[in-house]
Amino acid sequence: MDRAAEPSAGVRRRAVYPAGAFRTFTMTFDETWGDDVRVIGRPGGSARFTSIAELEVYYG
Repeated sequence: MDRAAEPSAGVRRRAVYPAGAFRTFTMTFDETWGDDVRVIGRPGGSARFTSIAELEVYYG
């Protein structure tokens, strides 16, 4: 089934992103389902890009 991307409901995160190397940033959101995850945000740093070294998803 082809579906358009939809924003997740109930996103909760820390007020300030802990910038720097080897930092953990946790977001939680209401239970949902889907086939993929799209992470969108404003890039930062001197090179103006975003990278994700590890993405973990938990259920339950």
